[in-house]
Amino acid sequence: MSSLVNGFLSSKRKIAVILPLEDGYWPSCQNILNNLISVFHSLNDKLEFEFFRFSGETTQEFMSSILNSHQSSHFEHLVYLDPYHHPSNFFEKFFSISSLNNIKLSVVVYGNFLKDFIKWHTFLISNQNEMSLIVASDAQKKLLEQFFLADIHVIPFPVDSSVFHQNNRSHRKNGNELIFVFAGRLSHQKNIYSLIKFFAKAKDENVLGKDFKLKLIGHFDDLYLPFSDSSAPLGTYFHEIFYALKREVGADFFENHVQFLGSLSTQELAQEFGICDIFISLSTFSHEDFGLAAAEALESGLYAILTRWGGHSSFKNLYPERVSLIDLVPSSSGFELRFDDFKKVLLETVSNYESKIYHSVLNQKHIADLYMSYFLVCKPSIPQVLTNSHDLMLKVRASENDKYSLEVFKNYAE
Repeated sequence: MSSLVNGFLSSKRKIAVILPLEDGYWPSCQNILNNLISVFHSLNDKLEFEFFRFSGETTQEFMSSILNSHQSSHFEHLVYLDPYHHPSNFFEKFFSISSLNNIKLSVVVYGNFLKDFIKWHTFLISNQNEMSLIVASDAQKKLLEQFFLADIHVIPFPVDSSVFHQNNRSHRKNGNELIFVFAGRLSHQKNIYSLIKFFAKAKDENVLGKDFKLKLIGHFDDLYLPFSDSSAPLGTYFHEIFYALKREVGADFFENHVQFLGSLSTQELAQEFGICDIFISLSTFSHEDFGLAAAEALESGLYAILTRWGGHSSFKNLYPERVSLIDLVPSSSGFELRFDDFKKVLLETVSNYESKIYHSVLNQKHIADLYMSYFLVCKPSIPQVLTNSHDLMLKVRASENDKYSLEVFKNYAE
């Protein structure tokens, strides 16, 4: 469809994008959003985007601004990119405006899908409008497909390639010392206790045969349940690490092999990745649909040791030479990490480690090409809620009692 733009005939496809009005609490989520916005801006020579900032309230003024723009620009596509407000609030009002019903619809589904599962279930079971869903990993797609039949596309989240790149590694001067790094929340949900404990045991057994350091980047939190934001008393996890665990593995190990760097800016994180060798995460967090820090580390040239869990598994396909996955074992409390599996992968990764320049995979240009192809070929359909989704929903809710439902998460641990 063509339209007049500043007196010239324009044949660009017009796409409306719904964004949050304000920044959210989670830095990684905000970085993902900013990176996606940059990807869309990079397509301005081929597509024409108009951005609308959503406060979570579908006011008459907000919906009128979309309607008025559509009447003048004729949007072909609308992308709901807001990670902080569930799309049901927006689309309930959107679907009531008949003149907007001919627009293709896409919703980017983030890692908080299970936390908001009841809203998703209610929203899609009452929806009779065509739309496509976009997720960041194969594991997230498989998770959604347990509940819905829908047009679901996998497009990984992009990395800010102007900041995270392999030129930073020219500053590396580690000698024979191997530097492992984790970046993210220092939380029960990320298994930081097990991470330090496993490295201490590897040191006792001289698994690596060389000196090493484990750098932990991020802030402590006290979130304990796998799905909800329920917290233990303030400082609980800090106390577990710095008192209970330190007593168990020894103060000397903490002093000589573990370094806590706190929260860093994006630029500081990129510089730190430039002097590290191997990114490591033992996370089994239920929202782990992707893993931005792992992606940023891999784009910076590091190797990665990750759990075979959620979006982490997809990195093995994206970076087969540099990613090793630790198996998880089903148990009565969910999925268990075993030291022997950690040790095996640790040895394999270190023996294969080679510092050189690698091909970039998740740079913004590549992800922009994927989105360009998506806008050309996607065929939205009416999502169908599967008949067993209610039973699965009950299992999800039961899992909030600090147990993972093995049936719900069977694809997340493959």
